Amino acid sequence: MTELLLLHNLHVSFPAGENSFDAVRGVSLSIPKGSVLALVGESGSGKTMTALSIMRLVPPPGFISTGEIVFEEQNLLTLQEDALRDIRGRRISMVFQEPMTSLNPVLKIGDQLCEPLILHLKMSRRDARERGIELLTNVGIPSAGDRMRDYPHQLSGGMRQRVMIAMALSCHPSLLIADEPTTALDVTIQAQILELLDDQRKSNGLSILLITHDLGIVAERADHTAVMYAGQVVESAPTGTLLSTPRHPYTKALLASLPQYAEPGRPLPTLPGQLNIRSVSAGSCSFAERCPLAEEKCRIETQILQDIAPSHSLRCWKCS
Repeated sequence: MTELLLLHNLHVSFPAGENSFDAVRGVSLSIPKGSVLALVGESGSGKTMTALSIMRLVPPPGFISTGEIVFEEQNLLTLQEDALRDIRGRRISMVFQEPMTSLNPVLKIGDQLCEPLILHLKMSRRDARERGIELLTNVGIPSAGDRMRDYPHQLSGGMRQRVMIAMALSCHPSLLIADEPTTALDVTIQAQILELLDDQRKSNGLSILLITHDLGIVAERADHTAVMYAGQVVESAPTGTLLSTPRHPYTKALLASLPQYAEPGRPLPTLPGQLNIRSVSAGSCSFAERCPLAEEKCRIETQILQDIAPSHSLRCWKCS
């Protein structure tokens, strides 16, 4: 399959006093055309920062320190801002994690939905409005024409999330970055949105970077899954392989925390400690302090992400 997006050795840094720390550390990923890549891991593992890097929207004072982001054979890190504007919202779109703050509170829903259609597709305002109503209807918003006249504060969190999804799909992008796209939705609407994304994928060749904590969605929708911890990819494999035969201790811990894997009558297992990316030593395994298999070597040497089988990569001394 032809690669639509390639990330190579991506580092995102933030100043910390006289030094800096990396929120994303050497991430390399690829998304073929028409496929779904899921990015999973606990909060703070660097998933959202990786996604924002693709759009070159890293919040200041953060910055992309090294790496490449190649989209449709263009390195996005070398483009000027004007060229990036033509890509954002048109060829790459994003559903942001926080629907409550992603919409402009002083503009009506219709104005925000029509703007990319007018800007990127050169639609007339009338045609853009008709297309906007169609999009809102497709994502399950009732009385779509009336909602076009509403302000964001007049909608529930779930409806705002659906507006964001409608905006992201409005210009038929090649790549959709979906950061927890179904978090605020009930189960029925969630299924409807996922079916809509599937339809876009099949009819328009849409590729999706799916960031989620819901491994049920991952199992059903993702072709390939990458597991992140402390800013690094620690395991990457076809989704079926990853869920059936996980190799990294962190991947195993994530799956063991799911109720369906629990032993009857016993509490769900937990990992000791907590993720603190700023305390991770550059010269050690990022998971060493919480890993039940850690040895002295894990605390003094860094393991690279290496292939252990076709399309299956792992970052672990013990499990390779």
